[in-house]
Amino acid sequence: WTKFENITIVTNTADNELVYGERAWVTCYEQNNAHHTVTVKDGTLRIEINDETEWYEHIGINLGSPKITVCLPKGHYGNLDIIGSTGSVTVSAAFDFVAMDIALSTGDIRLQNISVQQLRLSVSTGRITVNHVECLGNLDIHVSTGKCELTNVTCQNLKSDGNTGDGACCTDGIVH
Repeated sequence: WTKFENITIVTNTADNELVYGERAWVTCYEQNNAHHTVTVKDGTLRIEINDETEWYEHIGINLGSPKITVCLPKGHYGNLDIIGSTGSVTVSAAFDFVAMDIALSTGDIRLQNISVQQLRLSVSTGRITVNHVECLGNLDIHVSTGKCELTNVTCQNLKSDGNTGDGACCTDGIVH
C-alpha cells in the first residue's frame, strides 16, 4: 500500500465498517454491476462506487447486503469522510482521527472507542449511536427522522438538531 492519511468512502447501499488490524486492507462485498474502486492518491485512501445497474435491477430480492470493510493499523489518521445513501457505518476500534464527517440518507451510524478533534454526523432517516468517544472540538449531529443516543462522550461544543423522532440527542455522560 501507498501511505495514506485520509480516508474517503462514497457508496450507495453498502454497509461500512472500520476495524483494527496489523496492516491496512479493504474488502468489498458487492452486487452485480455495482463495483467499488479502491485507490490511494495524494495521501487519501478513496473507495468509490461505480454503479452500472439499471433501475429495474433494484427491484426484487437481493441476498446479502453490500459491505465495505476497511482494516487499519493503530495510529493517527487525518480525515474520515463517508457519504452513502442507505446502509450503516460502524467504527468501533480505538482509532484517532483529526476529523470525521459521516452522512447517510437512510441508515445507522455507530461509533465507539474513538478519539477525534472534529465530528460531524448526519442521517436523514436512521439512528446515530455514539459511545465512549472523545471529541476535542465540535460535535455536530443532525437527524431528520430517527434517533440519536450519546453515552460517555466528551466534547468542547455540542450541536444537535432534528425534525421528527428523537432528533435531539438523549445524552448520558456528556462533558463539555
